[in-house]
Amino acid sequence: MKRIFAILLLIFAIIGFESNAEAVDAKANFVAGTIDESNILGDAETTSDTFAVLMGTYANDVPNAASRVVVYGGACSRPSACGTREIVTISASSCTGTSPSRVCTLTITARNQESTTHSGDWVAGSKVDFSPTAGTFGEYAPLDSPEFTGNVAIDATYTSIHTFHEDNWNEDDATWTMVTTGPLVHVTGNTTTVTATNTEAIVAGVTYKVTITGTGGGATATYTLGGITGTTIAASGAIAITDYITASTTASMIITPSNTCTVSITSITIEKLTDATGDLTVDGNLIVRSPVYLRGNLYLNKGTVTYPSLSFSDETNMGFYWNYEGQIGLSIAGVRSFRFLNYGFIIDSLAAYIKWSDTDIVRLAANSLAMRTSTNPQTFSIYETYTNVSNYEYYSLDAGVTTADTLTIQALSAGTGSANLNIALMPKGTGKVYANGLIVRKNSSISCVATVCTDVPTSESIYITTTGTDTMTVADGTTAGTRRFFSHKVDGGQIIITPTNFSAGTSITMADAGDTMEIEWNGAKWDMVVFYGGVLNP
Repeated sequence: MKRIFAILLLIFAIIGFESNAEAVDAKANFVAGTIDESNILGDAETTSDTFAVLMGTYANDVPNAASRVVVYGGACSRPSACGTREIVTISASSCTGTSPSRVCTLTITARNQESTTHSGDWVAGSKVDFSPTAGTFGEYAPLDSPEFTGNVAIDATYTSIHTFHEDNWNEDDATWTMVTTGPLVHVTGNTTTVTATNTEAIVAGVTYKVTITGTGGGATATYTLGGITGTTIAASGAIAITDYITASTTASMIITPSNTCTVSITSITIEKLTDATGDLTVDGNLIVRSPVYLRGNLYLNKGTVTYPSLSFSDETNMGFYWNYEGQIGLSIAGVRSFRFLNYGFIIDSLAAYIKWSDTDIVRLAANSLAMRTSTNPQTFSIYETYTNVSNYEYYSLDAGVTTADTLTIQALSAGTGSANLNIALMPKGTGKVYANGLIVRKNSSISCVATVCTDVPTSESIYITTTGTDTMTVADGTTAGTRRFFSHKVDGGQIIITPTNFSAGTSITMADAGDTMEIEWNGAKWDMVVFYGGVLNP
């Protein structure tokens, strides 16, 4: 369903109006006539009352399809230039006499059909114009390429579904107050909402015209209708809101104030737009030479990959289209390249890549993805925690960043991040971890100073240079399965190694170069795994 409502601004220059006989006839009939002194339009007259119009030279009768007329001051050249005017809805007309004395009597259905309200009598000589509708154009002139100056309004039919009265708002006389027909006032110091009750339920997908008037105070308030947020209610000054809202839910109007808001609302109207009224049907192209502003939804046809629904005048096969249920396709030069789904997106191009200035994510071939950029080394990181650039825990995989020609997997942290982060290779069941090459364990070489090796590295392999009768103490491990390997590399004496908790004895003495031992932490003590050339002390 297509709704074009409110005020449709079509700004054109009048070119050639006088050269077209049908256009002249239509132009003349926009000025219907003037209020006749036999039956003026008094201020108090209302539904079913009548008033008389002395028809203009070219006007003849009131068009059958004209349900509205605009009445404005006799000194004005046109309604839009007149400060005082009123739109009146009529239900019937009857005409007598002949031109230039032909008088038509119009029966009133409703008055003041604009946001402004006119007061006072419309006296003889006040001008009366017809609101142009499809019927008036068809009846008076099948227009051929008409051009207009000013604004053209195509009004829909509205049905009021709300009466502004305290009975129709759940105000509690504490956070919100209202007596009979208003105003509806918020009391500062809370953010309690207030909800409207309507004569009929809000329907999702239906468009509603909402007007709000009043005076702002203290801070702003917001409102929603059908789950859609309308214009913010101002914190100060006069409030004059007119919104067209297409509901997405069945929720009624809900007003939510700021804590210090003291808004005073004097009027709220909610009107439902009747389907298939106020529509504009264009068989050809609609060409607009200035920006287009929409106050409602924009509905497009499905389109195809060759002719997308939303495309470009210079390249009509590039743009967006409806692929099928739950998918929007992106066509590039008539080829589907990308799809947006309700659960993600799909890249359809076989040569697809995502590019930044220094990193590319590239599809190399079938089932093959890469991260690269020319000769720049790349890093991929997975974060365990991230607070800011100075507080984190993460693991990185880099190619040549940490060490040239090396794939490095490492854990990093900063700030309150843990100082000890593990990296585990965990096969399933009886699965194995294979190494197709040499494994080099973390190692350190130390030389004992003053016969005591106090700074014992945490490396798995430790190569020792002795300088006399040296001693070394090995603290308890932290993780069961941890191994430590010791080698007497350079003989300058002997080394006595004492694990704090040792299951095989008290210590080991290695006196000769080449003496080695390896121990493993079992969770409570160090166990001997490998022992060569030394002496195990009981």
